[in-house]
Amino acid sequence: MRKFGKGSLLRSTVLAGFAATAFAASPALAQEPEEDEDEQEEQQARSSDRIVVTGSLLRRDEFSSSAPIQVITSETASLEGLLDTSEILQESSIAAGSTQINTQFGGFIVNGGPGVNTVSLRGLGAQRTLILFNGRRFGPAGVQGRVGAVDTNVIPHSVVQRVEILKDGAGSIYGSDAVAGVINVITRTEIDDPQLSFSTSLPFEGGGESYTLDGAIGHSFDRGFLTLSAAYNRTERLQRADRDYFVCPQDYVFDPVTGERVDRIERNPLSDNQGNFKCFNSGVVNAIDVFAGGTRRLILDPNWQGKPGSDYFAGFRARGTNGTGTQLGIEETDTDDPRLRQQDILPETERVSVYLTGEYDVGFANLYGELLYNNRQTDQVRNRQFFPWSGNPLAFGGVPGSNAHMQGINGDFTVGSDFGPAIYARPITLIPFGTQVDIDYFYGVVGANGDFGTSGFLSDWSWDMHLSHSISDGSYTSDTVDARNVVDVLDSRTEIRHVLDGSGNVVCERLDAAGNVVESCPAINYFTPEFAALDLTDEERAFLLTTDTGATEYTQTLFNAVMTGEVFELPAGPVGMAVGVEYRRSEIDDQPGPLSRSGNQWGLSSAVVTQGTDELYEAFAEVEVPLIAGQPFFEELTLSASGRVFDYELYDADSVYKLGLNWQVHPVLRLRSTFGTSYRAPGLFELYLGDQTGFLGQGAVDPCIEWGESTNQNIRTNCAADGIPDDYPGIGSSALSISQGGAGQLEPETSEAFTLGLILTPTDLNLSLALDYFEIEVNDQVAQLSGGAILGGCYSGTQFPNAFCDLFDRAPAGAANEYNVLEIRNQFININSQRTEGLDITLRYEHEFDFGELTYDLQGTWTFEDLVDTFQGVDGFATNEFNGTIGDPDFVAQSNLRFIRGDWTFSWFTDFVSRMGNDQLFTNSPIDTFNGEDTLFKRYTEPYFQHGASVRYRSADWVATVGVTNIFDEHPAAVSTGTDNRLGNVALSATQFDLRGRAAFVSVTKSF
Repeated sequence: MRKFGKGSLLRSTVLAGFAATAFAASPALAQEPEEDEDEQEEQQARSSDRIVVTGSLLRRDEFSSSAPIQVITSETASLEGLLDTSEILQESSIAAGSTQINTQFGGFIVNGGPGVNTVSLRGLGAQRTLILFNGRRFGPAGVQGRVGAVDTNVIPHSVVQRVEILKDGAGSIYGSDAVAGVINVITRTEIDDPQLSFSTSLPFEGGGESYTLDGAIGHSFDRGFLTLSAAYNRTERLQRADRDYFVCPQDYVFDPVTGERVDRIERNPLSDNQGNFKCFNSGVVNAIDVFAGGTRRLILDPNWQGKPGSDYFAGFRARGTNGTGTQLGIEETDTDDPRLRQQDILPETERVSVYLTGEYDVGFANLYGELLYNNRQTDQVRNRQFFPWSGNPLAFGGVPGSNAHMQGINGDFTVGSDFGPAIYARPITLIPFGTQVDIDYFYGVVGANGDFGTSGFLSDWSWDMHLSHSISDGSYTSDTVDARNVVDVLDSRTEIRHVLDGSGNVVCERLDAAGNVVESCPAINYFTPEFAALDLTDEERAFLLTTDTGATEYTQTLFNAVMTGEVFELPAGPVGMAVGVEYRRSEIDDQPGPLSRSGNQWGLSSAVVTQGTDELYEAFAEVEVPLIAGQPFFEELTLSASGRVFDYELYDADSVYKLGLNWQVHPVLRLRSTFGTSYRAPGLFELYLGDQTGFLGQGAVDPCIEWGESTNQNIRTNCAADGIPDDYPGIGSSALSISQGGAGQLEPETSEAFTLGLILTPTDLNLSLALDYFEIEVNDQVAQLSGGAILGGCYSGTQFPNAFCDLFDRAPAGAANEYNVLEIRNQFININSQRTEGLDITLRYEHEFDFGELTYDLQGTWTFEDLVDTFQGVDGFATNEFNGTIGDPDFVAQSNLRFIRGDWTFSWFTDFVSRMGNDQLFTNSPIDTFNGEDTLFKRYTEPYFQHGASVRYRSADWVATVGVTNIFDEHPAAVSTGTDNRLGNVALSATQFDLRGRAAFVSVTKSF
């Protein structure tokens, strides 16, 4: 039983607040005071002048705030060819300064699953950025166990009127998640005439085309309105072969003296790239590794013709020779199969949205409601290696002696006396690894608002209450292989075997747990060119290749009630106040596919069910006090304060607050500042993520491998202290990686945010300039570290052992796998802190000529610091400065120059991203040893400019816009291998770059 205490008292207070707010509204029904026409007009005028601005609960007489706010209108966005809500939000200056999760992350594990689009402000993560829909909380969407942020795919651009971005923390106003800032998407409401719109974006080189068709119809009447809109969007896939900077990932390294490219050269006689720099679209494919005391690789024989006949390995030859012989290196290995060029960079996506909104005045209250339905289907095409450790001769009875041969299906194939006795072999081919996502998203809200009347204690006060509910119901299907259907001598899950029948033919048999034959199955010869090309019969394909489908549901229910008004009058003006209560319940239920849950996907990790719920009770208040007004140097000085108390079901009650000061020195100069705290309880997936297991190669995670050759003195000292020999080779089975939620261990995050702003508005110059300094620090940040980061943190710091070292286990000396990393526990944990600070710049210039109107807008963010401390007291690797690294530029800016003449609007727009470099994350020098020689790595991207232009014509009943984005076809910068996860030669985390290239866009809207 839960004991009664501080948390229970808070819940009782909140529930009482619900009842009090509802009861306070009821007298208005009985009173219904009569007003003459003049009084009604005056009240309507007063009401229309007072609006709620993002970042406050109070109605204000003007669009001014002590906190910095950026407003992006749909008109401006469409002039720049931004035809999607996700693009609008991710390309804003406050978001463009960090990596944004979007559709280019197919094939990677991201929160929300494949095809998701989320927004991270200040680089603090999407889970620390709150997205509102018409001022109300929006529910998360996505698939797989890591759902926790709003997927902006669910917001149809056709209904968006404008976006307001609050650039500082607002936990006291909106609650959890509003750590880095708040995005408020505001929709169109009343539509008098039916509208039909079509828009498209067409890259000049093809691939990645986007088409949108939407319409809206509405009806306004004396007491309200009703509006219905619908939209369909389709984005075509962009594949590796569509752009030269994706098609052939290369070493991209240089001679440090001459500056010449010194990439490895393609030697494979089957490659159409022979003699040029080698492509690495994947690891080794179309080959067979033979393990017989040593390792030999067989590659496809360019002289082979016809079917394989009776032998294993027909159509293959020992690498580097025309027959058998000595291994010459890896230059001839195939890493660029044509199928790899058909992989998606951006997946095919279809979306359908329907949005209904309306209001109705019943006299004592205004009733309102919203219904949104969105369906997204994403189809991601990818491939991966498939390399079963095949059972020959083990699977065919008997290990041959010193005759150095491999026993074939129908005969023997001699691989040469230098091979030694054959033990087993590994064929390497490509199999599909695509993912299909289908998500239905439902969001509904019902609410009412009104005024308490013009007399009594609550005169001129207003109230608002609403109930909202969202459901994200999705499925995810992945191409995979059932490990039980693979002949693999190193995999205990195998349930089939190949044997020879009385005629010497191979037969496939399925066995039960006792080893009895229960049925026959297709016998697949892994050692043929046909298998390398995956040229299978329908029966073989159906047996080997399959799919695994999981389902995810995330629901959120919220009740919010607030009332606002003036409490008393001061000499400088009335004191405004808002009070309210909120209840929120969230639930996640992720059911991975049956193969995933049972751990029977070949080469992939297993996953278990992720389930969990959380409830939250909150009470909050805000007050705005005018201190001075109408005095020299004090045109206006206003103090604002807000606070929120809350109690999570899983954590103790707590509170946050925020203070703001807004000082209008004189009409030209305004100063503003805020300081506030925020609190974020761990998300459901961070708490309850079901155990996911995977395997990491020793060489991919262990810095102690051959540490005697390391130039890092800390690694040398600490690996030696751990008893690891300086020539330890790191050969052995992969380490088991276990990812899981941190329920019972995770603590909530707390944060502090400070802003200081200066606004200049010299009216005679038609110029406005805002400079806003920001500083945000998140403590006890919830994070999940990679296996490499965990071991690197253990051995790279000056303190050893440290907290990193507790997250993995090694085999002891003398064990069969001595010194191997056995297990890495990669669960969600609380790290020490993340701190970011910088300066936002906003500039606007307007000038009206006799022949037209000129407007110039500039938004920029200059980040001074983005520092992550992993563990308290652990230095070295545990403290990282990410500012200026790839994906995290220290300066970004967007500008728009518009000229309006009559019905015509001409626009020129520019995006800028400063140089980004990962040099400090590797070594202090870009020189590294590669392929046995000193080599210059390119671990940076050049400053990036992207320009575009558009023309718009507006008539009484239609609007047309035509333009070109990336007008000079600026390509993404290339980086060297190992610098970053790459798409071709492009850094994956550099989401600031345009991947599609120059594109034309057209938008036409017709009113009827």
